[in-house]
Amino acid sequence: MRPPTPPALRCCAVAALTLCAMVGIAMVGISGCSFDTGGPRLRPAPRDGLYPPGDASKAPDRGGPQDLGPRDSWCVKTKEVCDGKDNDCDGKVDNGATCKGSSNLCCDGKCVNITVNPNHCGKCDNKVNTATDKKNCGKCGHDCLGGACAKGMCAPVNIAAARDPFGIVVDKTTVYWTNTDAGAMASVLAAGGKTKVIITGLSGPRSLATDGTMLYWINSGDKKVLRSSKTNIKVESLAVATGSPSGISVDATHVYWADFSDGGGIWRVKKDGSAPAQQLVAKQASPWATAVDGKHVYWTATKSGTIGRADLDGKNAKVMATNQSDPRAIVVDATAIYWTDAVDSGKVMALPKAGGAPTVLAASQGKPSFLAASGSTLYWTNLKSGQVMKGDINGSAPKVLAGGLSQPFGLTLDAKALYFTTFDKPNDPKDGRVWRLAR
Repeated sequence: MRPPTPPALRCCAVAALTLCAMVGIAMVGISGCSFDTGGPRLRPAPRDGLYPPGDASKAPDRGGPQDLGPRDSWCVKTKEVCDGKDNDCDGKVDNGATCKGSSNLCCDGKCVNITVNPNHCGKCDNKVNTATDKKNCGKCGHDCLGGACAKGMCAPVNIAAARDPFGIVVDKTTVYWTNTDAGAMASVLAAGGKTKVIITGLSGPRSLATDGTMLYWINSGDKKVLRSSKTNIKVESLAVATGSPSGISVDATHVYWADFSDGGGIWRVKKDGSAPAQQLVAKQASPWATAVDGKHVYWTATKSGTIGRADLDGKNAKVMATNQSDPRAIVVDATAIYWTDAVDSGKVMALPKAGGAPTVLAASQGKPSFLAASGSTLYWTNLKSGQVMKGDINGSAPKVLAGGLSQPFGLTLDAKALYFTTFDKPNDPKDGRVWRLAR
């Protein structure tokens, strides 16, 4: 070893006499005193304010002196977090930027909200391209759930094959649908997996609903209204309907449906089948679908082009809207009624529950079919134009979520995704699919 260099004493204000150095060794002492000899630098257990230029309070205490190495390694390098300190040891406090808040970082000398900034999406050095990033598609945090991302839009993912699919529902984990031609009901995990045929031997199962525990559906062949538990499959008949049963919905106590016949009615039966079916409203012109809230049942009547409403027991039936071309799917929220007018150049419509004039939310739609609502957003399938659409209940311009599809029809949703059915061969209903599309 070379002989030690004589120490050069530097003193800060010291309240009491302190031994700061030993020959040939540079040590950092109490109250900021140090001797710099040019030799190895040792670090004792950290104390407040002793290690310029970084945040020395984060230095580990290993119980004794440690070799600090060169002077520029004294700073304990961490991510710059805009806290008034030079965390990344580049000689610039907060990289020259001033910002506060847990979502903000100093990136390239600028204060950036990394949770929403499309060039970062969580980290200063992410350099995300939200036009193509499958985990941040269109905006930070928008995960395509396995689908591709192009031009900021997620592509749908085929999660199952189906045979003449019609009704479709989803719960917290699983998607269920009816295969009308196959006389069966099938399921697949919403996240994807192996398709399971859970019920067979059905007579043309079509419209499907769930209350979270049970599945309820209508057979178009034998006209039965049926139910089964999702976890313990056991098919039970609730009623034998008249005419052409369609458009099932459920509330806490009853199952509702429409008789799609000219002069048909609106019906209900108890969910446990403990009482005979009850006709709520008679003599409707081909009612197609039903929806229900805590006070009323609503329906579309295709032949008369009307929207109807009645109390849950069938009293006070009234026409809410007229002059619709071909009203089909119907949903309700706390304040309004929404439906599709399913002609080739169709519409998505809205009407306040309190009454008034219907409003066109989306025009020139290619035969809008099924409809779903979530908060202030409506989703629907355009059977003829091959699209899955999104629109606002206030009537803002609708947006194409997916296009180029072969007759998209059934539609349901959960918190993360839409699930819909298609007929891959328009002239062969036996060939269909079930898809998932990130919302």
